[in-house]
Amino acid sequence: MEQQLIYDTAQEYLTQEGITGWLVYDYRQANPVFWLVVSASGHVTRPCYFYLPAQGEPTLLVHHVDAGKFADSGVAVSVYSSRDSMLAALRELLSGASKIALEYSPENTLPRVSRVDAGTIELVRSLGPEVVSSADLMQYATHQWSPEQLADHRKTADKLGLIVNEAFTFAGEHLAEGINEFDVAEFIRDRFADQRIASPDGPIVAVNANASDPHYEPSADRHSTIKQGDWLLIGLWAKGLAEGSVYADITWVAYVGDSVPERQQQIFDIVIGARDAALHYLEDAYNQGTAVLGWQADQVPGSTSAAGAMESTSPTGWVTVSGLRPTARRSIWTGSRPTTPAESSPVSASLPSPASTCPSLASARRSTYSCLPTAPTPAPPSNTR
Repeated sequence: MEQQLIYDTAQEYLTQEGITGWLVYDYRQANPVFWLVVSASGHVTRPCYFYLPAQGEPTLLVHHVDAGKFADSGVAVSVYSSRDSMLAALRELLSGASKIALEYSPENTLPRVSRVDAGTIELVRSLGPEVVSSADLMQYATHQWSPEQLADHRKTADKLGLIVNEAFTFAGEHLAEGINEFDVAEFIRDRFADQRIASPDGPIVAVNANASDPHYEPSADRHSTIKQGDWLLIGLWAKGLAEGSVYADITWVAYVGDSVPERQQQIFDIVIGARDAALHYLEDAYNQGTAVLGWQADQVPGSTSAAGAMESTSPTGWVTVSGLRPTARRSIWTGSRPTTPAESSPVSASLPSPASTCPSLASARRSTYSCLPTAPTPAPPSNTR
């Protein structure tokens, strides 16, 4: 987001919540939020403070050694040269303030937000203001997506949906000659490059018990072979190459064979039911204008029962939830299609069947992907993404 827009949005929140101001502190790059609200040209070596009051203009308090680095920041700069002068300037900056937000989380409940050290929190409190967490303020002011980011995110999500289907097809087509998790991961990385999307790590391609490791990543010397009768999980995430692009992330599962075993299908259905229950809860809350937090969706009846079912009946974690994006439910479809006599591979992966031959969306949302003998694969219809 553009800095002035961040300031305006933050002041809107501060005023609404009755918070006097937002103090963003950083030393040696410990607080990434500082660099979202302030730009500097070069290396900064001393503690620095950015203060945004609920009304009025922002101010930077920096050491004289670093002052030149902020000359083009667009923010008024106040300079200190010693510990005493820093304390005096900070006291003046916060004079009259009753409640100040910092990147702090009580009892470190939200580690991602808790960036300010305990000593600095004590210092600010000693100057008089009550210190509150900037968690909601920071998110409200700096992490709202622009329409362009949302469009880019959706575009990347569509590409991931295409690539994961291609990856299952690739695995199925090479079963007879032998294929492993790393081969599929390399295929996915190549397709990322083709589609001009990128990720610094992953993807996850995990067979059977390997799927119980949430961050499993096959390598050239550590991987498992994919065979008929296996359960295969593929998790992939990426973002566009443009600055400000937003990640998309999906996880799909497949059974390598003609039909999904009943017990695995039952557990998958439980998990999909829990996903839908949580999603419906969020949709209802939004339609009613009710603000909810993520943990509340976790507690929706159905979500907790799904977790219990997985713990008690699927210790290796073979079942996972289909990936979601904000405007569409993603699912992994099952459905057989006729084979041709020319096919020599006993098992191969297929893309979803055309819409006319697929089950309804309602039933498809509750199914797994089955790697099946296939004829030449058509492009997936748009409503299967």
